[in-house]
Amino acid sequence: MKSKIEHFKFLFISVLVILMVSYGQYISWKLTHQDHIGDLMAASDGVLNGTPHWRAFQNRLLAPTLVWLLSTFHHHPFMIFVGISLVGLNFCLFYMVKNHTKNNGYAFLSLILVSIFWVFLQDFWSYPWDFLEAFCLLFLAYSAIIESGISPVLIVFMVSLFNRESSVFFGLYILFCGLSAAWYGKYMRRKTIYYGLFMIVISIISTEIMRKYLFKGSMLPGIGLDNYHKTFENHFLLNENFENISSGFAIHIIKLKSLFAAFSLFLISSYFFYNGICRKNEYLTAIGLTFVLYFISIFVFGSITETRIYQPFCWSCAFLVSELTIRFRKTKT
Repeated sequence: MKSKIEHFKFLFISVLVILMVSYGQYISWKLTHQDHIGDLMAASDGVLNGTPHWRAFQNRLLAPTLVWLLSTFHHHPFMIFVGISLVGLNFCLFYMVKNHTKNNGYAFLSLILVSIFWVFLQDFWSYPWDFLEAFCLLFLAYSAIIESGISPVLIVFMVSLFNRESSVFFGLYILFCGLSAAWYGKYMRRKTIYYGLFMIVISIISTEIMRKYLFKGSMLPGIGLDNYHKTFENHFLLNENFENISSGFAIHIIKLKSLFAAFSLFLISSYFFYNGICRKNEYLTAIGLTFVLYFISIFVFGSITETRIYQPFCWSCAFLVSELTIRFRKTKT
């Protein structure tokens, strides 16, 4: 009887903390965006209408569709979507950390850290696909750490395929798992390698089709058919990012935030890649290398001063940090 009461108390406290943390994040988001929520909603609707900000956004259909569905129930669907997403992400993170580490303190601490980091990275723009991306990356990181195999990643891949072009990284993860296992002298997983290659090809083809045939023109003035990005449909901002770094990058507070976020997330990913090699673990190698390549792609295709592009990594990296903590404790003992 006493154990049941203790269990209920812990459950009640856990739910209360998760809701409080989520509410704090939501209030921060609302205060940041309430004056231009119409612009955010228009950016989401633009994807469904074939008139997104950029041609590169045209394939990001799933999250705007969910926001549109919510509009049938509420007159502020994006706000509802954000609130539900934050609660869902925090519940998932809490469960995953608690289930994996068997430590309640780590689970609560991960919530606090992710909320601080996510609020720290608030930006002018906030898109619904960033929240779904956060779910996908969190489940990918969890699958890698618990070594769950291909099937769960395939399910998340199907969600990511219609959410962002970053679905290609889920194929890369599977490919790296197969190649790493072969490199470490384990069983040659040809099926895993074939699955990874297939996912990469499907991701590229579907992204290209949606961007070429669904895009009608940008809602932004002066962009029109976005012909400058018509060939590959993506932005190449490598030179601009190098210029930002070389021309007093560290002076501006927003750029400082971006530098801190990029360095922290890249460092976590690099550690898992290195640790996977040292331990000859194909899952750690694959998740580390996948995240490293993801961050390199941000440097090539994204604007590194746009802090929102780092937000989807908050929950997955918080989970990876909890895994790091466990590994360091085991090393000491």
